[in-house]
Formats: sequence, C-alpha cells, structure tokens
Amino acid sequence: MDFFDVLRQGCTFGAASRSKDVIFSSAKERGAQVERRKKAAESLDFFGYGNGGRSSSSRPSHNPQKDSNGAAAEAPSQKAAKPRSEQQRREEVAAFRRRNHIHTNTGAPDPIETFDDMPGRGVPTWLVKNLRSLGFDRPTPVQTQCFPTVMAGGHLLASAPTGSGKTIAFLGPILTLLQKPGKEFARAVVIDPSRELAMQTMDEFAKLTIGRKWAGRFWTAQQQIA
Repeated sequence: MDFFDVLRQGCTFGAASRSKDVIFSSAKERGAQVERRKKAAESLDFFGYGNGGRSSSSRPSHNPQKDSNGAAAEAPSQKAAKPRSEQQRREEVAAFRRRNHIHTNTGAPDPIETFDDMPGRGVPTWLVKNLRSLGFDRPTPVQTQCFPTVMAGGHLLASAPTGSGKTIAFLGPILTLLQKPGKEFARAVVIDPSRELAMQTMDEFAKLTIGRKWAGRFWTAQQQIA
C-alpha cells in the first residue's frame, strides 16, 4: 500500500538529480493514479467515513428470520424482562411493610398489596368486586397482611386503629376459605366482646356477601341454641 499515491494526487517527481522538478502526468496516467488513489483511500478508511460515517462492519444487517410457512418474522428487539430475584422480592416486601407500619413474625406470607393481586392469591372475583363497591381503592394495611395469613391457615393476632378495616380483614379470608355457601348449621363462628361489635360484624358480612346466597345468624349470651 503506497501512501504517497494519496499525497501526490496526479503529480510525479523527477529523479534524484532533479528532485525539485515536478512533472504533471498525462490524462491517461492521471486516470490510473486516480484509481490507485481510490483503492489506497478505501484501505485507509478505518472508520467508514466514505460510507456516510458508518463502517461496513457496524452497518446493521436486515436478515429477518422466517417461520415454518416461509413468512418473514422480525426477531425481538429487546430481551424479555428478567424475573425479579428472591432478594429483590424480600426487599420490596420489607419496604412495603415499613411504609405501612406492618410488623410481622418471621415467615409471615407476603402481603396482598392491591385488589388486582387478590384473584392471583386465591380470593374469589365476586368478593373483590364487593370490596371495591364499598369505596376502597386498595386494601388497608391490616387487610393486606391478614388476608394471606388467615388463608394460609396461620394463627393471627392483629392490632390496628379504629376504622382501619379489621372486621373485613378477618371476614374476607374466612369467606375465601369457605368458598361457597353450604348446608351445614355453622361453618365458622365469630365471637365478639360486645353486642355492638357483633352487630357491626353482621353488617359487614351482609355487605361482603351481597348478591350471593350466604347466610349469617346473630346470637347473644341470653339466647339458647335449640
């Protein structure tokens, strides 16, 4: 590769004895020199500026794959999102509990953070619909942790402020576990410390089971079961 072919650009220099003389080539010689210069320039074009600033090696190739029917199919431009790791899941759950002041024992199931997550965790869609109809946009903090804990068969002792949704926090998972109405006399028993709280429990039960054939009975200490 003669770098001087590029530098001369149509000029030839005399012999050593008259090295200061410059002799211009004929048209035929200049044409040959131009061809040599192009080849030399292409070999020197490491970064592909002759191709509009794009080297031939970095030029994207369009080679779509074909399916079994011979039709062109574009390859996915991005890799599928990687599933979150176990460590990421634990960190996200811990952050959610810190934000909502939820304190649990070690090994407690992950909270159900939204109503949209409930069907995937086993809560029937009709119950989720009735919960939304009560005006909630998402489960309250005590509900997010009580639902999965009761549904997993765990023992639960929950403490939360008045009006935080504790009644629904235990009625909802009980209805989920029962799945549908039965013919037995009693399938679940709820004991309240006062008549007022027992009446509140019955009211919430009626709201949660609206449109379904569930039945509940209210008993006081003065009544006898025949």
